[in-house]
Amino acid sequence: MENRQRIAYQIGSFLLDLDLQQLFHQGELVQMPRKAFEILLLLVENSGKMVSKEDILSLIWPDRIIEEANLTQYIHLLRRLLGDNPKKPGYILTIPGKGYRFVAKVQAVDRGQSSSQGDSIPDSSVVTAPEVAQVSVGHSEDEGLTEPPVESTTSAIYVQPRRWMRTLFAIGFVLILFSIIAYRTVEMTIPKGSGTEPQILPLATMPGMESYPAFSPDGRLVAFTSDGGALDNSDIYLKMVNQGEVLRLTTDPDPDVQATWSPDGRQIAFLRMSSRPGEKHRLMIISAFGGAEREVARVWGGVDWSPDGRYLVVSDSEGPGHPTGLWLIPVDSQDRTKERKSLTASEDGLFYDSFPRFSPDGRMVAFVRYGKGVNGDICLLDLTTGVVRQMTADRKRILSLQWTPDSYELLFVSDRSGNQRLWLIGLNGGQPRPVNNIIREVEHVAISSSGRLLAWTQTLRDTTTQVASISTRPKRPQIPCVIDSSRADDTPRFSPNGESIAFISNRSGRPELWLARADCTGQTQVTVSPEVGVGNPRWSPDGLHLAFDRYNGGQSDIFTIKADGSELHQVTDHPSSDLMPAWSADGTSIYFTSEREDGAQIWKTSANGGQAVRITRHGGRDGVESPDGSSIYYTSNGEIWRRDLRSGAEDAVPELHHQQPGRYWDLVGQSLYVVISSRQGPPVVSRLNLVTRKIEPILELSGPLHRWVPGISISPDQTRLASSYIHYRFGDIMIVDGWR
Repeated sequence: MENRQRIAYQIGSFLLDLDLQQLFHQGELVQMPRKAFEILLLLVENSGKMVSKEDILSLIWPDRIIEEANLTQYIHLLRRLLGDNPKKPGYILTIPGKGYRFVAKVQAVDRGQSSSQGDSIPDSSVVTAPEVAQVSVGHSEDEGLTEPPVESTTSAIYVQPRRWMRTLFAIGFVLILFSIIAYRTVEMTIPKGSGTEPQILPLATMPGMESYPAFSPDGRLVAFTSDGGALDNSDIYLKMVNQGEVLRLTTDPDPDVQATWSPDGRQIAFLRMSSRPGEKHRLMIISAFGGAEREVARVWGGVDWSPDGRYLVVSDSEGPGHPTGLWLIPVDSQDRTKERKSLTASEDGLFYDSFPRFSPDGRMVAFVRYGKGVNGDICLLDLTTGVVRQMTADRKRILSLQWTPDSYELLFVSDRSGNQRLWLIGLNGGQPRPVNNIIREVEHVAISSSGRLLAWTQTLRDTTTQVASISTRPKRPQIPCVIDSSRADDTPRFSPNGESIAFISNRSGRPELWLARADCTGQTQVTVSPEVGVGNPRWSPDGLHLAFDRYNGGQSDIFTIKADGSELHQVTDHPSSDLMPAWSADGTSIYFTSEREDGAQIWKTSANGGQAVRITRHGGRDGVESPDGSSIYYTSNGEIWRRDLRSGAEDAVPELHHQQPGRYWDLVGQSLYVVISSRQGPPVVSRLNLVTRKIEPILELSGPLHRWVPGISISPDQTRLASSYIHYRFGDIMIVDGWR
């Protein structure tokens, strides 16, 4: 073979090959996204020099506007692949607020010479085609999990340098199409796992969040959702279990989730989520080869394909004001002999059903029945008799539900033990038993048709709280600081005197209430909870107590505690979950959100507990009373509303019409602070003067926002802002062979 001169960079035990556009560690390929490689190469080629964030963004994404938070995620991914410690960096050093510097020793080497000396990295002038596995007629009982083949000796294809990746992608795409077409007649010969320990491998490790895995009927492909590292919206992707590139199926601006395969493996149904409050989601079908999509129906959620291929089961209702239950939706909308059919419904509206899953034999549908809250129980619907049987009776949070292939057991994800883990329950009910081979926290589980392979989402999320000045002339100038750890630190709340900040952190293992000084020092844990954890802290007007919600026996109730951690007191105790407390201006009462009647509404009770009174009539969350006690501000359908506590009038705040700050808003004095987001730029904190009715921008926020937690708090003197944002967020699809 011709010994061409090719440049690579030696970085300790790593080799960065410019021709192959790949990173190797001790001869082994380190898989990474293309953009991650380009960022690493840019830093390496400027070793010892600071490369600004602006330069990286403009060079790596020259034709797109990308937020810095996405760059942060790629840097985190590179550190993870390099085994780097951000606190004691040996490879990538962060220059706060400016950029990054590659600090490891870099040596340019001649790859032609290194190859002739027996280097284990393959020559880029000859790329061997992936070996086609032996095939045999049969079903999927020999399905298993192996490491992807690195190279083959069966054939060779000459490609020009830097065209190698495109050629390999084309090969992988052809293999995906071949496997889909031939799945009824052929099966890859994959060795079974032989050890007693489960073999856990990553299936998809793209930047950002991957979730909702779903095995194809032959078990060789997995469809899943990925947000592309927050560079794009959530879309549906395909990946072979053992090899090949990731294939993107959808590109719509709205999020696509919950892929489910047709029984013949030719189509995929999924939900296209609406971002508009009160609007149903679009139930879509796309060919597994990609291409044109079609809308089947508008539904509320949940989707699974019937074993006979004729119907999709979903969670839906007949219309506004009607209960939400399970429905059968015909796949062929042109066939008028097939009509929508209601399977379950609550006549009194006391529950709703979701997460439907057909049993493999087609005789039953398992689902989760929710009451007034976020917790529920597993139920079974016998499709022959129409009888619903309840399987669990402890009202726990259930995140995912799947059948085992023999239709005898149900596998589900629940936080019943305090963390999200896998559980099994038989058709006869009884006490669920944990799956002890998988000790990690899991989400969105899927089982292959043979029952041997298990896929799930493994998440890692870090939120950070930053405290910064929002006044040009603060009374007490303060250097910006952060409340941060390797875990989540969010939901900040300034104390009435502005000297302390309450926040929620799971650094101790589960979400708990913590306190810090306003300069971010002196971080101290306040609560120690026996169950999942606490959330949504609010200070009493005198600054002596904090109200918060906490899971308590499968539901959430309102508690208070003194700031020193003493005198824990339970305020509410109702079968419905009570959340998001806030004190009245005089400190005698507590507002909270509950679904006791007509969905989520604002309620009010004495700070000592007792009978609660309903406040809102048209829906409401996160209620906060005005300082003069005349009104209460809250969110309804994503917008901010106001209720006059004297007249009872409820109206949306007109200046913020069509703005949906979510939980990123705060009321201080006569000012309403809201975070306004747009796709054209970073989110902006704006202030609405409730006297003059004028609104003005105050500050741009950095980093993606966490939609589920209260995100900002304004100090009482309105000179400082505490805001939480997602520092990094990853979710990988993991796969295990022999999980039982």
